[in-house]
Amino acid sequence: MLNCQVSVRVKPPNIMVEKAIDQATLQSEVLELAVSKMYSDAVQQQKLRPVNRPEVDIKKFVPFTTVEFTVKVEVIGKVELPDYKSLKLAKPPAIVNDSDITAVLKNLQTGMAEKKDVDRAAQKTDQVWINFSGKDAKDKPVPGADGKDYPIVLGSNTFIPGFEDNVVAMKATDEKTLRLLFRKIMVPRIWPVKR
Repeated sequence: MLNCQVSVRVKPPNIMVEKAIDQATLQSEVLELAVSKMYSDAVQQQKLRPVNRPEVDIKKFVPFTTVEFTVKVEVIGKVELPDYKSLKLAKPPAIVNDSDITAVLKNLQTGMAEKKDVDRAAQKTDQVWINFSGKDAKDKPVPGADGKDYPIVLGSNTFIPGFEDNVVAMKATDEKTLRLLFRKIMVPRIWPVKR
C-alpha cells in the first residue's frame, strides 16, 4: 500500500493579487523596502559608518517605477592617530594624607563587616533595611520617593536631613510618620519643594 500526500499550489494571476491588496499599503511597503535596500547599498559602497538612524526625505515617488530621495545621517569619519608616542605629560603627584587612609579603611570595615540580626532598637552606626514612601502636603505620593528593603547606615547622613535621627531607637516592627523638609538641592525639578 502506498500513501502519498500531494500539495498543489495555484498561483493567481498578478491582476487578481493587485485587486485584492490595498494599493496604498502595497506602495508604502514597496517604497520602504526600496529605500532601505538602496540606503544599505550606498552605505556599503561608500564605506560609511553611520552612528544613528538616517533622516530620509522622499523627493519623488512614482509607484513601481521611480523613487528619488535624500538621506541625512551622522557618520564616523576616518580616524587617524597622531604620533602619540612623542607626547609627554607630567604625572601629577598623588597626595594622600592620614585622614584619606582612615576614611578608606573605615569604609572597607563597614562594607565588609559581618552583619547579623539583633533584637533591640536601632542605634547609630547600625545598618537597617527600611520601607518608606514620600507624600506631599496633600497626602499624595511623590514619584520616586519610595523604597522597599532599602539599606541605610544610621548616622551616615546619606538620607534626607532628620530622617536617620528619627529611625534611631525604632524596632523592626515600628512604623513612624515623619514630616521633613525636602531641600531644593535634593529634589528633582519635577518634585514640589514643600513640607
